[in-house]
Amino acid sequence: MSTRDRVTIGLLVVVAILLTQTGAAFAEDRALGIVLAEGEFREQSGDPPSAAGEQGERLFPLWKELAEGYEDMLPPPYGVAGVLNWLGSGYSLVKADLSLNDEPLESVDLTGSDVTTSAYVAGVKGDLWLFPFLNVFATVGKTEVDALVTLANVPNGIGGLPPEVQYGDVFMNLNFSGWFYALGTVVSGGHGNVFIVADFVYAVQKLDAESVGLDDDDVKAFTSAPRLGYHIGSMEVWIGGRYLSIEQNFSGTVAIEENTLNYDVKIDQADWHYLMGMHALLHDHWDVVVEGGIGVRNSVVMSVGYRW
Repeated sequence: MSTRDRVTIGLLVVVAILLTQTGAAFAEDRALGIVLAEGEFREQSGDPPSAAGEQGERLFPLWKELAEGYEDMLPPPYGVAGVLNWLGSGYSLVKADLSLNDEPLESVDLTGSDVTTSAYVAGVKGDLWLFPFLNVFATVGKTEVDALVTLANVPNGIGGLPPEVQYGDVFMNLNFSGWFYALGTVVSGGHGNVFIVADFVYAVQKLDAESVGLDDDDVKAFTSAPRLGYHIGSMEVWIGGRYLSIEQNFSGTVAIEENTLNYDVKIDQADWHYLMGMHALLHDHWDVVVEGGIGVRNSVVMSVGYRW
């Protein structure tokens, strides 16, 4: 196998792992807790006055006494939502050790190489207000990712007289898909029309091993997003930021024609991007959320949910 082939296949492994993190990040972006102004949900959802009294008879949320005097104003505890997301992001390739057959692993210089991704996600989220200040949720969805991989100044063939290794940039357009799962919690509080909400999410991306040569590795990520918001009638608007942390090693082998490629790669990324969004109450228990992100990642999150 040529040096170019070794570098290219190694980068495919690294890129596939990075792309799965893109999908996992979407599960986190839907982690917004809904903090409603006093009585607004009941007034805007069209519930009759008698329905508000049923809130005190429900099991959830627990510790209703923490909201003494406002028990009937708590939002319905159960929710389900459909979620659509788009994420555009760039990554630096951190580390890749490769070898063929029985040779020892050797590091590949990835300086100047990067990956630009554009990902789309459709998912379903279910949540429960466990306490008046604490929401728990689970999300599942499908990810489709397009990526442009740029390999800077790598060996890309042999030519000339006498023959010698030629160097240049290599560009690859790649497509991936997979499932993600996420569990998280949202902590919220407020005073008057001002509220603070923060989510904490653990997400797992399942990778199709047959397409990239991984042994069904799961890719894991942790994320958190604090937000500061303000109630305006039946709407809420906010600003905030999202922190994403990924640090994980992957190793294994890939069969390439008559050879075996051994690999050991590492992802190590931790950064923030900015958020802004809004939540609006609709009639008959329905609500809608729209949120955008800018910075090291650009994102758009849209969801329509039902609470009861």
